[in-house]
Amino acid sequence: MTRSSSLKTLRELLQADGLYGLLIPHSDQHAHEFLPEHSKLLTHITGFDGSAGLCLVLQDKAVLFVDGRYTLQAQHQVDDALFDLRPYSWSSIEAWIKEAAVPQGARIGFDPWCVSVGEYPRYDALFQQNRATFIPLAQVDAFWTSLWPHRPAALFTPVSAHPDTFTGKSVDAKLADLYAYLTAQNLDTALLSVGESLCWLFNIRARDVPYSPLVTGYALIHKNGTADLFVAKDLVAPDLKERLTSLKITLHSYKDFNPHLERHIQNGQKVLLDKGTAPYASQLLLEKKGALITLGEDPCTRPRALKTSAELEGAKTAHLYDGLALTRFLCWLDEQMREGRPVTELSASKELLTERQKHPAFKEPSFETIAGTGPNGAIVHYRVTPETDRALQKGDLFLVDSGGQYFEGTTDVTRTVFLGDTPTDLQKEHFTRVLKGHIALAGARFPKGTSGHQLDALARFSLWQKGLDYAHGTGHGVGAYLGVHEGPQSISSAPRAVPLEAGMIVSNEPGYYLEGAYGIRIESLQFVKASTQHPGFLDFEMLTLAPLDLRLVEKSLLTHDEKEWVAAYHQRVRDALSPHLDARTAQWLSRVSSAF
Repeated sequence: MTRSSSLKTLRELLQADGLYGLLIPHSDQHAHEFLPEHSKLLTHITGFDGSAGLCLVLQDKAVLFVDGRYTLQAQHQVDDALFDLRPYSWSSIEAWIKEAAVPQGARIGFDPWCVSVGEYPRYDALFQQNRATFIPLAQVDAFWTSLWPHRPAALFTPVSAHPDTFTGKSVDAKLADLYAYLTAQNLDTALLSVGESLCWLFNIRARDVPYSPLVTGYALIHKNGTADLFVAKDLVAPDLKERLTSLKITLHSYKDFNPHLERHIQNGQKVLLDKGTAPYASQLLLEKKGALITLGEDPCTRPRALKTSAELEGAKTAHLYDGLALTRFLCWLDEQMREGRPVTELSASKELLTERQKHPAFKEPSFETIAGTGPNGAIVHYRVTPETDRALQKGDLFLVDSGGQYFEGTTDVTRTVFLGDTPTDLQKEHFTRVLKGHIALAGARFPKGTSGHQLDALARFSLWQKGLDYAHGTGHGVGAYLGVHEGPQSISSAPRAVPLEAGMIVSNEPGYYLEGAYGIRIESLQFVKASTQHPGFLDFEMLTLAPLDLRLVEKSLLTHDEKEWVAAYHQRVRDALSPHLDARTAQWLSRVSSAF
């Protein structure tokens, strides 16, 4: 079915239901970042497969909103004869709806499982301001089946225990904290709907979601010291079932979640829903039974971000494994280019995966590798396909952003390398200014209570001096053998008051993108720790171990302290990796990292 015929079918279905339009977010009932195949409704309608987007289809027009990371990607994937492309911001959404001149009384439908309890009031108010009403689809499954008759079935995989030796905290200790929290907040129950929280709280892992060891499910945590867990019950390992049951955790089938709410939620029961992730449909079900809803934050979010000492040690181990794989790959790539052997974005991505797979602890990539050479590198979240696959050519920059999932931890790293011998002065200046921002953030010392937003300018300052910037965040949280992107912490120009705390892992990834020419990004993971020299202050410690391409550094732009940082970082990389590398790769690492 073509996009045009899909849109035609969608509009016919809307008309049959008395709807003028449909809002389609990149989301599902569990707020997954990397959607399972059966949840890719936005992709099915538009063709856009980035990890952030919003579509609004009306009877006479349609629009796709994407953020700055995906502008070029959307231009390549989406038919602009069918969809207007706009920036993904609230003001942009408001402006387009006004331009669309939605008729008075128009009914705009939405899937209540794909819109959060926090998003619903904003959308509802927006459409009311434009003389329309925001209506949940009545028969969600039937609607999507009609539109997408060959929709893949939901994937459920075996659920296993993640040992306490990796997590550093037992399930009963985590539950005790949650029970105490509910009591202190005068709440009866917390509803958890995201896989990261279920996996963290119950020390379990599965493979229900691409690139993440997540389980699909829900949980109800009750202040009386009991819990209900809704997953693929038949796929839970027998010993795990026994252990969970001993902790007063009742296992249910995933499909029993809705009937359970209808049978067991009591009038006046005080239930906590996460404002950003709980589906609006769950609020409708609970309110129908007379529950009193409190909108707040998933009580697992902050404690999950504060890594235990075991999780931090695991992260260091995972980054050692990952650094070895990436360094072997970079050595291989350098040799291929020097010897004139053909390499493409796809073949390079496959080689990097092969290197990671050599370690038995490696489970899967933590996201789809971004491997962009030349102009493709300027597409911030570029995904190579056989149609876009580009040969690596001398004189180009090659940006590779990749990561791995290991039992010990999750990695995410970007390195930009020059393909050839002598980069241009402009390439060197752009790379060096990105490097200066990376160094400034890596070496930051800041008082407790400081947010990532307050540190963001450190990474951008050198670029700003030349009127340059980048249209993405500087840093995101990272899980412990969980999602590669997690909150609540971030480092971004967007105002957010969440303080950085000891134990949080964040990325450090400034970049610069010259459309039509190249992209530059330097990304390493680092964790927050208490300053040993200054009480009340925090520092970062680097986790990532991989060389930077020193051919791209314009030394005259670096201060003495910045040069010392580069030299010290590479000494640390050599000390950590060289004992585990073959002689050829160790010699290569020494040669390319000793220029400072």
